[in-house]
Amino acid sequence: MRISPRMSRPIASSMATKMAIAALLMGSAGTALAGPVHGVFRGRDVHLYSLGGLHTAAGDRLEIGSGELIEGDVYAAFSEVSTDGTIDGDLFVATGQARLGGFVREDLAVGAADVQLGGKVGGDVRAFTGQLRIDASIGGDLVHIGGALRLEQDSQVEGTVLSKAGQADLLGLIDGPLNIGGGRVYIDGTIRGDAFVECDQFSVGPNARFEGDLTYRARNEVELAEGVVAGTVSKTIRTSGRDVDFDDGLPAGPAAVVSGAWRAFQFLLALYLALVALVAGLLLWLFFRPLVEGSLQRASGATSLGVSFGIGLVALFAMLVLGLLCLLLFPLAFAIWSALGALLYFGGLIGKMILGRFVLWPLLRRAAHPLLALLVGVVLMLLISMVPLLGNLIWMLVTVTGIGAVLLQLRGQQLAPLAVEPTAPAVTAPA
Repeated sequence: MRISPRMSRPIASSMATKMAIAALLMGSAGTALAGPVHGVFRGRDVHLYSLGGLHTAAGDRLEIGSGELIEGDVYAAFSEVSTDGTIDGDLFVATGQARLGGFVREDLAVGAADVQLGGKVGGDVRAFTGQLRIDASIGGDLVHIGGALRLEQDSQVEGTVLSKAGQADLLGLIDGPLNIGGGRVYIDGTIRGDAFVECDQFSVGPNARFEGDLTYRARNEVELAEGVVAGTVSKTIRTSGRDVDFDDGLPAGPAAVVSGAWRAFQFLLALYLALVALVAGLLLWLFFRPLVEGSLQRASGATSLGVSFGIGLVALFAMLVLGLLCLLLFPLAFAIWSALGALLYFGGLIGKMILGRFVLWPLLRRAAHPLLALLVGVVLMLLISMVPLLGNLIWMLVTVTGIGAVLLQLRGQQLAPLAVEPTAPAVTAPA
């Protein structure tokens, strides 16, 4: 089964440019998304818009069955996504849960809470996820930011792996270099390039093989059997707030003092920005109360949260790409970057209110006042920001969801009936 050929290739040569075009299509008039649904795009409440070989789809659930072929690039924002067919182009997915099988001929970009990636990807994979499990063959690089990463034993990455994760289990084959940071890293596969690991706890399994150099920085020392590392091993053990470099055997005392002062400065700066956010949120509520109330209402259920996150993520990419494309036209570029900054900041404020409401719901059993929700959200984000990697991940999730809710309210788009009782957002913390 086939759909429209890839006529948009000449004007969409890069993935970033095609993201911008898709975002503009998805953010256009509501009648555009209400176009006819093609048979390949099955599921619940599917709205499809196609332009040549560029297909944008949004709704509740998307299914692309085994044996089905889509010729062109697919950009989808759904609560759930399941694919088993062939996509002869790029696949960009913003969703809550995704099970991605089959074959993606070119690049895959996914933002989701939970992703299971199987089958084969011909190009690069860029993933921003709560959990990512890979049992697939990846022909390019893997770039991942999220809570948990698991590379299964039969998986293979032909390019570079760059990851920032709360916990990572690498059991497969990595043909290129590895650069990974996280809370806990376990390697029991083969790394054919040089490996750099920075984490709290680092361990290797009996099947681990490093065919290049290994450099690691952790709180524990790893015992490596002879022959596990073909190249050289460089290690730095972090203890009592100081780094002990085993290449020279001496801790850097002045460096530890500077590091402590820098962390203190970061905390004071975060505290100051939290107070500014409270004042800005108060002004936003006083002068734009309908916008605030409407945005919060549109993100009051699990399904609408997923839609808000998807639209916010696509819009963020679009604004970034348009800003870069307009760098030579200074007035236009300045306007776009200013709008992007305002969207990020106000989206972040709305996102903190959404977070506060979901946290307060079990206590109040009703929707909290926006200012009370803002206070709780700001305090929570201040505390979460102190956690490496996880803090950045949750900040991005909260901000992007707030951006999507604001854009939905500005458009006045009608969503599914709002849930009577909101459900807690799915956030996976590192083990």
